[in-house]
Amino acid sequence: MQREVLTDAEFALIDNTPTWYAVVFGIAVVTGVLGSLFLLLRKKLAILLFTISAVAVIIQMGYWILGTNVIEVYGTLDAITMPLIVVITAIVLLFYSKTVARKGWLS
Repeated sequence: MQREVLTDAEFALIDNTPTWYAVVFGIAVVTGVLGSLFLLLRKKLAILLFTISAVAVIIQMGYWILGTNVIEVYGTLDAITMPLIVVITAIVLLFYSKTVARKGWLS
C-alpha cells in the first residue's frame, strides 16, 4: 500500500493489526468463496463453509470496530458501515444456504 495515500493515523491503524487478524481475514475470504462455489454446485458443504466464514467475519469485524481506534480515525459512520455490510452479507449467505438445503435443493 502506498504510504502517501494514507494519513499517519490510518497507516498506524493498519500497521498495528496483529498477525492473527490477517489469518482470520484469510479464513473468512477462502471459506466464503468456497461456500459460494459449493452453493453453485448445490452441495450441503456450503452450509459448513458459510458458517466458518460468518464466524470469522464476525471475529474480524468485531475486533476492527471494538479492538482498534478505527472510529476515532475514520469517524463512526465510515468505520462501521462497511464492516456491517460484510457481516450482514455473511449472515444472509449462511441463512440462504440453510434455507435452500431445507427445500432440498442441496445434496
